[in-house]
Amino acid sequence: MINNLELNLVKLAIEKNNDIDLLKSTGNRKCFEYFSESEFLDAKNILVIGAANINNIVRIIETVSKDAKVLILENDETIHSNLLKTLNELKEETGCGNWELFRCYWDNLKLKQDLLEQYLSENSVVKIKDYNSLLKYVEWQCEDKPLVPEGWADLVYIGTMNRFSKELSEKILSQVFDLSQRYGKVLVDIILSDERVTKYVQSSYEGIDYCNIPKEEEIVDILARHSFHGIRYAWRAELPIKVVDSVELRPFLITAYKGKQGICIEKGHAVFYRGPWKEVIDDDGHKLVRGQRMAVCEKTFKVLTGVPYENEVVGISPYFMISDEEASLFDCSIRPVRDPKITKGLKSVKSAISDEEIAVSSKCC
Repeated sequence: MINNLELNLVKLAIEKNNDIDLLKSTGNRKCFEYFSESEFLDAKNILVIGAANINNIVRIIETVSKDAKVLILENDETIHSNLLKTLNELKEETGCGNWELFRCYWDNLKLKQDLLEQYLSENSVVKIKDYNSLLKYVEWQCEDKPLVPEGWADLVYIGTMNRFSKELSEKILSQVFDLSQRYGKVLVDIILSDERVTKYVQSSYEGIDYCNIPKEEEIVDILARHSFHGIRYAWRAELPIKVVDSVELRPFLITAYKGKQGICIEKGHAVFYRGPWKEVIDDDGHKLVRGQRMAVCEKTFKVLTGVPYENEVVGISPYFMISDEEASLFDCSIRPVRDPKITKGLKSVKSAISDEEIAVSSKCC
């Protein structure tokens, strides 16, 4: 809970249009840092991108199970060195050795920096043929000996995403999607603004620059552009960490998921939204009406009955399963209420519309 003094500092800064750093003013890091053990407990392959917040990296390693693996990527030499010293001390004290720390290139997370540096030390790149050889080596290394294999991570933690420019953030998220497992989870530690920031903002943390501060609503579009779904504002700091030109900059933890890709097949599935809202709409535009059996394709059924939705809906499978060979395409543009007779096998799911017509007239979610 915030106290009246802290709140009054924020009000005064806004009223007088003064800039204020609440972290430095209060000295209370706990107000602006958040860590949830539950987010990491079941993860086995954890990819950490950005290690500026050493405290959170230590917490992750201490929280995950002993058979889990934590792969930490950092580009900054000073941050890398400080973290390596801390983690080696942790290993000596507690025996926590389920981690690996690598320096990396943000725009290519498969590329091992040490191997590339070794290649460059052994091979001069002067002529065009040398450059082409270098490109072939990089391609070979990323395909045959990647730093992070494609589809490896079941959880990705992006620490202090504000360190990355807009362009670099997009590149990183695109890679995160490829490096995540089919139903992988992403945690984004980020500072968001309530209004547009129009000037450079110095970071509250030493050694970190804020290259990009999105508005609160923009992070959803950023993640959705890279096909993540189930996007949730898991935590919002009560206090802004900074006030700049009356704009509040506040730490957030955002969670999102991979897994809604694939063809839409009709197999008679339905989902029943529990409430309390009258109706809700998912990231693919499926409208779920409270208390109604909404028809969905097999892929959407698996998504909506898994994390993070499983406690919000009841999945209703047909009594008689339809094989892949017998199944038809699902028309996502219609999205009817599912007839209980279809669930009970008393009525066929076959539509009057042919598969060819569905493929032409509708969009698969």
